[in-house]
Amino acid sequence: MSLLLLLSGLCLSGLCLPAALIKEAQGEAQQSIAAKLGEKVQRFEMRIDDDGNVTGLFLINHQAFAKSVGERPGITDADLLKFRQFPKLTAVNFEAQPIGDAGLQILREFPQLRQVG
Repeated sequence: MSLLLLLSGLCLSGLCLPAALIKEAQGEAQQSIAAKLGEKVQRFEMRIDDDGNVTGLFLINHQAFAKSVGERPGITDADLLKFRQFPKLTAVNFEAQPIGDAGLQILREFPQLRQVG
């Protein structure tokens, strides 16, 4: 089985996919991971670029949302390991999340982060 990556796409055993579809699949995979993280918080927003890459995550737990959406466990240090799937991430906002020192160390791996709240 041969794998050939071209500027115009990806070819595997004679089956070729255009580069645009490859980028979209990567973006869709990132968005799926982000959405699963969003299920752990009361309020979630995701920002994406034109290629579908996740560029911003806003993960919020707040007492004001407890009545309408119920309690949620929040984002933990272990969840932050999944952020490695977002190479274009430039902004994150955590409100009332159980993130500790280990999680903050993971965020240091993202020199492109411009906004951390």
